[in-house]
Amino acid sequence: MEISPYLLVVRLIIQGVVKQYEARFQEGLNLVWGDMDSGKSSILNLIDYCLGGKNDSLLYGEMKANGRLACLEVNLNGKIFTFEREILSASSPIRIYTGYFEERDRNFPLIVGVSPGDTFAPDGWVSDFILENLGIAKVLIKESKYREDSSSDRLSFRDLMKLMYLKQTRVGSDALLDYQSPVVFNKNVEVQKFVFNIYDDELSALNTELGREVAEFGELEKNERFIRKFLSDVKIDVRNFEHSQEEAEQYQDKMAVLDESLKDLKEDFVLSSDVGETISEAIKTMRAEIFAVDSRLKEIENQYGNFAKLNNTYQFDYKALKLSKISRQIISVARPKNDHIPCPLCQSDIEINSSAIEDDDIEHQLRSLKNRTAGIETVLMDLREEQKVLLNQKEKLRIRLIEASRSFDENNLASISPLLTSIQAIEDARSQLKITVAEAEKNLAIYNKFVDIGSKLELKSALIEKLRRSIKIIKDGLIGLDAVVEELTVLFVSHMQKSGLQKVHGVYLDKKFTGHFRDISYYNTSSGGVRTITSIALFVARLQYLLKHACNLPTFLMIDTPGQNIGRHRADDDNTEVSDPQLYESIFNQIIKVIASAKVENRKCQVIIVDNDLPDSLKDGKNYHLVKRFSKQGGKFEKGLINDA
Repeated sequence: MEISPYLLVVRLIIQGVVKQYEARFQEGLNLVWGDMDSGKSSILNLIDYCLGGKNDSLLYGEMKANGRLACLEVNLNGKIFTFEREILSASSPIRIYTGYFEERDRNFPLIVGVSPGDTFAPDGWVSDFILENLGIAKVLIKESKYREDSSSDRLSFRDLMKLMYLKQTRVGSDALLDYQSPVVFNKNVEVQKFVFNIYDDELSALNTELGREVAEFGELEKNERFIRKFLSDVKIDVRNFEHSQEEAEQYQDKMAVLDESLKDLKEDFVLSSDVGETISEAIKTMRAEIFAVDSRLKEIENQYGNFAKLNNTYQFDYKALKLSKISRQIISVARPKNDHIPCPLCQSDIEINSSAIEDDDIEHQLRSLKNRTAGIETVLMDLREEQKVLLNQKEKLRIRLIEASRSFDENNLASISPLLTSIQAIEDARSQLKITVAEAEKNLAIYNKFVDIGSKLELKSALIEKLRRSIKIIKDGLIGLDAVVEELTVLFVSHMQKSGLQKVHGVYLDKKFTGHFRDISYYNTSSGGVRTITSIALFVARLQYLLKHACNLPTFLMIDTPGQNIGRHRADDDNTEVSDPQLYESIFNQIIKVIASAKVENRKCQVIIVDNDLPDSLKDGKNYHLVKRFSKQGGKFEKGLINDA
């Protein structure tokens, strides 16, 4: 039975300047919740960016300072790929590796562009790669089926992402699906028709796409034959590489055994005997003693310098006071207070009106300075004496250390030599094994590249068959717009009835897939809370339809802050219909039921939700996977996506 394609995010890795940040996801409902402005929305924006989106919302302080590469592990219809993109350079190409993040060295990456005209990307456009691996045809989408002069664009994965990513700025927004731009909105309507296999009069376009895919299939077959012949000419049998991964893993195991043996030998080498251990301890003790002596010598040198400076200061003061005493005899201190003396510099008169210091005071200061100088000189002599003692002690320790080291070498030479030989032998074996491992990994990369060509042929073949079925559907008139809208309306009505809103009537979808509530178009609804619930119900109803039918859209959904415009905690005096926390609980309950139903039907799907709160019904930790819990207070939770900023 044919089903809709699926896309499952496995892991998001941010390679930073200092460390690596990551978030892991699972099939089903995934939640990221916590404080505002902690990087929750950045997780969704990074997922979108790795799949070809923009980085406008990622260029904030912490990310610019710490983030460098964004890597996304994603499961596209059962095959794992790792998308790698520079965070700060939206124009740089995207590298796509087959396999998980840690397996990148085993594969040659595809280098794809973020726009169809990117000349720096040798392997095409990222959108084409994703669509091909999802089995979705790259058809032409007209901006309007009613205007003959309307232009057509090739379907882009970005067109589909609008139907899978309900951004924070679009939840409850009157600009949902670019409604304010009639041309883009009409194109989004046509994209949705293609998603639901409503082709109207697009038979010619599908036949054209079928012809293009058949031509590409033929080109791939020709390339495979060419590569196979080239490998044959250079005597390389790809079949011999089929078990390269197992061989590489076996070689890595052997390397681990050698590393362990080498570690043991080096430990034996350090202390090969009891005698050597005793001598080694003595050597360590002597080195510690020499270090302590050196430390004290540096201390003494610093102390000596400080005391010498102080001694110089005291001697200077002593000489100054002596000079002052002599000057007093020249300048008679008995002169009247209002007497004048000539300035020694400019010869102008200076009035002497201050009281003179007594001779006894000056004598007292001179004796004090002389005593201090004598004390410091004693200290300096003691320091020099201690320095001589320590230098002598250091020399004796140095001689003992030389003797101990010589004794260590003599006593251990007999046991060390065999160890050195063994260590050298293992090092040689490791070097040879490294060459073998590198060869095995190169062979594995060649094999994986060849297998990728075969996988592309299988994808093309499946897509061609799908296009043929789509053409048959049109010719047989099996799927029409009215039937799809009718079933979507039933799903939409069910969600609105269970939403907790009052006065539920006049609920339906029109032929442009626009929701109506109380007979009012979503875009004309004045209540932000009602628009929030309606926008989420439209996206969830679409996911539910995808899980029931084979459509051209992955069963994947991201919602950023579904609780905005809804009161999550009712105030005592609040009677407004959109302030009931039941509305918030209902959003999650209905999503959980859709996911549970998909699980019963063995359908794969993934929903990732970011919000500031956690509904009461999920506080038991069941029915969802907690990707991240952020708290600015830290503690047992991370402070944010960049958790060391």
